This record gives sequence, structure tokens and C-alpha cells, in this order.
Amino acid sequence: MSKIEKERAILSASTGLLEKLYGKFSIDENQIDRPDAAIILINGKKIGIEITTVDKPETLQYFNDKYAEKPHVDKQLSDLLEDGSYSKRPTKSKSIMLENYYALANLRKKESKYKEYSSSANYDELIIVAFSSYMKPQNPYYESYHIPWTNHLLSKVKFPFDKVILVCAETMSADLVYDKKHKKRIAPKKDTNKELGVTKTHGPILPFGKSVNINEIMDNPPLVQQKVKQHSKKKKK
Repeated sequence: MSKIEKERAILSASTGLLEKLYGKFSIDENQIDRPDAAIILINGKKIGIEITTVDKPETLQYFNDKYAEKPHVDKQLSDLLEDGSYSKRPTKSKSIMLENYYALANLRKKESKYKEYSSSANYDELIIVAFSSYMKPQNPYYESYHIPWTNHLLSKVKFPFDKVILVCAETMSADLVYDKKHKKRIAPKKDTNKELGVTKTHGPILPFGKSVNINEIMDNPPLVQQKVKQHSKKKKK
């Protein structure tokens, strides 16, 4: 799926919520960059839409790196075909913390875009439709903790975009997490127990029709470890 196709899929997932917010509209099919999309309301007003993920770059890079996992996947296939054996370790595994500020960093990277797009005077509103594979409605504290905190932190920094919508990349459901006209100025109560997040795993390839202990496999360290960034030390003069 190309970048534009992905963005159009996320936009499509948000159309129901967009209609609740703005009424009937049409999509400007010619608008695909700077910003990523636009809708035209029945009253002629135009809403510019920037589409982005709120998931952390290092997490995306780890799970999208097919080169690192290829030799392990090839061996798992070979072993299964040769003697039916399988790996007792996941190919990839990572615990993903959902801090109260989880969505903030990637959203704030878009602040300069607001200045750029608003200077063109082509849009009556500018909004962000963000998406995530981890900050999602299935999480028990999504509505009661993560959305209120995101709203508060964006309000606190006076985030310039008019609205922020968050789409779940898994179920394609959409929620309004920020509205500039209705800011949440009082901070919710911080609770680190609600920030433990999720653990995502890839693999291993398992045999069909054979009983395996999934929990035991998932408890073992992954075959592909996430690379840790090395910070260069400055030499003392």
C-alpha cells in the first residue's frame, strides 16, 4: 500500500466522525499533499487535513524492518518443512509504554505545518487525523485516561490545529481527542499503572495442528532485539 493509499484509508475511517462534526461534505480528490487531504462542506468551507501517526519512530522501525527478521523466518520455514520443529522464541517482541504524553511528540512536530498551511488562506479550518496501532479503544484506559491527557497536554501548549481525530489502525474506529474551541485546562490525575501499555510480538511460525504453549514462547526473549541508539561521548579537552 502506497503512502497516499494509506492516508486515504485513514481518511475514509474518519468520515463518519467528520460528518458528525461538520455535516455532509465531499473530498477534494486533487488535494494529496501539503496538507495530505481536504474536504469541502456543503456551505463551501474547506477543511485542510494533515494525516500522521502518533506511534514512536523507533517502534515502527523495529517492526517494519523485514531485513533483520528474514534469516530467522527462513530458518523457521526450513525447520518446519524438514522435521516439524519450531522456534521457542518470538521473532520480535516489544513492550510499548503508553505514557500520558504518548501522542504529544509526533503531533507537535506538525505545528510548523499549521503556519505553512494557514498562510495560504485556502482553508477555513486545519485539522489532524492521526492514527495509532497501540493507543486504541481496546486499551482499558483509552477513554478515561489517554484521551483526556492528550486533550489536556495539547490544550496546555496551545496546539494550533483546530481539531485532532485519532483513528485506530486496527479497527479503523475514530475519536475526537482535541478541539481547540473546547480545551481541557485541568490536568487529569496521573497514574503510572494506567501507562503500562501493551506488548506486541511477531512470530514465530508455528506448526499446524500441533499443541504449543503460546504463553511460554511469548515470555522468552525475541530472536531480533531492538537496536539501542548509541550516544557519542564528547571528548574532554
